[in-house]
Amino acid sequence: MVRVVINGLERIGLFIFGFVLPLTRLCILILF
Repeated sequence: MVRVVINGLERIGLFIFGFVLPLTRLCILILF
């Protein structure tokens, strides 16, 4: 049960670091 929750959090973390961060960085470069 705990392992499944940790696995889910890792996937969400990988998604955020792999997709959201480059996207926000790109937006900042475009805006400023």
